Amino acid sequence: MKGFGEKKKIKNKQPSKKFARIPPDQLKAIAFKYHQQGNINEAQKAYEEFINSGLSDPDVFSNFALICQSQGEIDKAINIYKKSVKLFPGHAFSYANLGYLFFQIGMLDDAEVAIRQAIVIQPNLANAYSYLGLVLREKGRLTDAEDITRKAIELQPDLADAYVNLGQILQNQGKLDEAEHTTRKAIELQDDSASIYLNLGGILQDQGDLTDAEANTRKAMHLQADLPDVNLNLSIILKDLGRIEEAVFHVTREIELYPQKQSSYLLLNSLLEESDLSFLPERKSRVLLRGLLKRNDIAHKNLFSAINLLISEQTLDNISGIHQDLFDDPSFQQILADDEIISALGLMLFTTIAWEKALTNIRKIICISSQNNVFNKRIINLTIALAEQCFLNEYIFTCTKQELDAIEKFKLSCLRSDFDLKTLSILACYIPITHLCEQFPSLRGFIDANEKLNNLKIMQLVEPECEHELAASIPKYGSIDDGTSIQVKKQYEEHPYPRWRYASYSRENIQTISSAINNEINPNRLSINLPKKRSRVLIAGCGTGQQIFDALSYANSELTAIDLSSSSIAYAKRKAHEYGIEHIRFIEMDILDLPKLNEEFDLIECTGVLHHMKDPSEGLQSLLKILAADGMLKLGFYSELARQDIVEARKIIKSESFEASNEGIRLFRDKLINGEYPNISSISNWPDFYTTSMCRDLCFHIMEHRYSLEMIASLLDQFELRFLGFVLPSIVKKDYGRAYPSDSMQTDLGYWQQYEQANPNTFRQMYQFWTNQR
Repeated sequence: MKGFGEKKKIKNKQPSKKFARIPPDQLKAIAFKYHQQGNINEAQKAYEEFINSGLSDPDVFSNFALICQSQGEIDKAINIYKKSVKLFPGHAFSYANLGYLFFQIGMLDDAEVAIRQAIVIQPNLANAYSYLGLVLREKGRLTDAEDITRKAIELQPDLADAYVNLGQILQNQGKLDEAEHTTRKAIELQDDSASIYLNLGGILQDQGDLTDAEANTRKAMHLQADLPDVNLNLSIILKDLGRIEEAVFHVTREIELYPQKQSSYLLLNSLLEESDLSFLPERKSRVLLRGLLKRNDIAHKNLFSAINLLISEQTLDNISGIHQDLFDDPSFQQILADDEIISALGLMLFTTIAWEKALTNIRKIICISSQNNVFNKRIINLTIALAEQCFLNEYIFTCTKQELDAIEKFKLSCLRSDFDLKTLSILACYIPITHLCEQFPSLRGFIDANEKLNNLKIMQLVEPECEHELAASIPKYGSIDDGTSIQVKKQYEEHPYPRWRYASYSRENIQTISSAINNEINPNRLSINLPKKRSRVLIAGCGTGQQIFDALSYANSELTAIDLSSSSIAYAKRKAHEYGIEHIRFIEMDILDLPKLNEEFDLIECTGVLHHMKDPSEGLQSLLKILAADGMLKLGFYSELARQDIVEARKIIKSESFEASNEGIRLFRDKLINGEYPNISSISNWPDFYTTSMCRDLCFHIMEHRYSLEMIASLLDQFELRFLGFVLPSIVKKDYGRAYPSDSMQTDLGYWQQYEQANPNTFRQMYQFWTNQR
């Protein structure tokens, strides 16, 4: 059992003398009375007096352990339970409660053993069956979990917890109507439980009934304002409703209440894809950004829109126009003093022309005037952050002759092994440290007390060398014979795409494949029949691994990732190791060779890949040969309409013979930035414009097919595939829903084609959607 009444904080843990002369049986009864009344403080004192008197009673041990457990004293609670089962091996409740505690701390095998022992001792103990159902659910054994939990209800039809647990199990199985009915039964039995309303809200959200989901979640909040997850879940629902500002408010409230909860930061980060925080006072915005910037478990790129608001474009323009005396300029001093900007430079790409011009000029003046200026700690740290930014964008900033001359002078000092913090920081803004070490081997031994410089060495030296070693260990399958595949492989070996620092990843952020897909194709809903075994997931074209981290959230699955490029896979594998993930199978191979694996996959993701093949249909056919009959397939293709400026850019690149080299890419960009191609100036709005590898992929790719939605529909018909829904921001789906209310599931490609014609940037990234076989 979980205890008596609501858990309350203990304000005073001092032992009390008022129980000292009370007979044991009476003291035990008093303790139970206090516990049942919710007076945890007095109950604890009575239990402690009972135990400290040398008395033993299994119910006292078990209930006192429950209090310790509720106060976070986990080790103490476990020891008390263990003492109880040792002294009273026939006490089923102690075993059941010990098992439930093991479940709460993730010790699932120990939990199952303890709870099953409780059932052996007392076969009619309904609570034990309910607990066992939770454990089996967590282990992914959903059918067994359902059967066991139904047994609990059979034994005790008024056990609300069992109905709650069964509702969660049914929700995980995709049996949403049953889950709703079961959870509403729990509310009939216990209508004052905030957590049950919270669960019902989650089920209704999965059903797509966002209005009722919001209402029930707010009911939970009304009953218990500080209930864990209530603000978080409400924020998710509001995000799906397109009410982003409200969603930010509630996830921020969750963070204030539970600052250690990672999932709240992940949600806030995802909300910043759709909001720049401009509706908040700058002070509040900075507090949120500061909390996100210090984390290494989120993808910081989502923060740039909010970061960009911290400095005005006028300030950036002022910096771009400075030719000397940079260090005394008020605009430069503003950036120098901005801790959020300095932190962000090493974590995300700065993707506006105004920022590129300002940072390019700062780098230039720091480089050519370094001999005439004293570098204080702030300027050193800015230079190191700028070196991180330059490494992330693959040194795409233009470089003047003055800078090249200054760099040669720095190199001469390095030949004399005359290294110092300033020299290395400046050089790393132009040349990665791994290349500098090839020229100056003694640089490897350079040590400085500046922690930021040591982190820079990890980024620019240790990590690239690790990737080089990993590339040699990646297994290869088949042979890459297709001419287009060979050329595409060459591109991604030279420029692994894209570079990134951190991923939005949590070991706790696990959801069933059914829930994950339904969340993406919302408002459409599917009942997905998952295999009883572990689901086999394939990422076909994993690149540098960002997509892998999204797929790691699939519950009860095993993951295979393939790519043409060993350099890209090595990057992905290093990132996986960085997060302690060792169970991914990486293979270097062509999609065309997939049938030779003689394997079948329950879910395949292949986005942004097929449109770079000579014949995308051939690639799709290869995928379908290894997709299970009831499997799910996620695809992504370029939109012809959304990429008109890219089409024009490719024509210019071809007509002016720009090479797909670092210098050729830089030259093309410089001309565009300087206004020589006004008809394609919108390309600078693409985030991919701001790194070498991404710009190459965007404008210089050796092979690119683009589609209309009519062509997508034809392709799906050709292979007898069903369109299940687009992966799009909630605000876009909300707008589409207003425009085409008759398409309630948002799966009519004809309507979507009309919508895209009216909103040509809708699929700016690509058409990304789920499908399965008819």
